[in-house]
Amino acid sequence: MKPLKHDADRLRYNYVDLVRGLAALAVLVTHYKWFFARGIEDYATASSYALPFQAVLWPVYDNGGLAVQLFWVLSGFVFALSYGLRPEPFSLKLFA
Repeated sequence: MKPLKHDADRLRYNYVDLVRGLAALAVLVTHYKWFFARGIEDYATASSYALPFQAVLWPVYDNGGLAVQLFWVLSGFVFALSYGLRPEPFSLKLFA
């Protein structure tokens, strides 16, 4: 995977951004189960067959929790890339 330069200071990996965006979308779809279920009891017993677009989105409905982990791992990579390659040290204030 070859990084693309947008400006002199920033490296950008388009495939990482794409997968991170898809993971964020999968997290949103997974959280839809909370809005679809009427209560915690419904959520615990609900399966993906009762949710909209089940034929297409069943992998996300059933395994969407993995997208959360993928999103955080990729976000850690982006932060490490952004701040780890800086030649000058940075402070907590600059990070915030």
